[in-house]
Amino acid sequence: MNHEEFLKVVDDTNGRCIDLLGKKRKHRETSDNRLLQFDAVSALRQRSTISAVADMMVKHTTQLFAMVKEHEDGIPINPEEWNETIIDNMNYHHLMVAALHEYFTIHGESELAHPRS
Repeated sequence: MNHEEFLKVVDDTNGRCIDLLGKKRKHRETSDNRLLQFDAVSALRQRSTISAVADMMVKHTTQLFAMVKEHEDGIPINPEEWNETIIDNMNYHHLMVAALHEYFTIHGESELAHPRS
């Protein structure tokens, strides 16, 4: 794969991430707070929102590793299942950045509070 093809794959994948985050927002959120569900989990578990995102990210990460093992064992996995699992995993990374951004914005500690130009 050459560099141009690689960038197209990255761009297409990022577009799918944004599309899915938008759909899930419309489906699940009753508030403008995109981290509301994670805030609720953090309150129930008496941990930070960052920790709640990380805890919920584990499911998607372990699912991806299980799929890789199945693939290596010769078990066929359809491309749509790969896409869904990878996009979900990537979106949890985006949610982690958002949780960290919120934390550092409140505490005034990091460049995460300032998007790149």
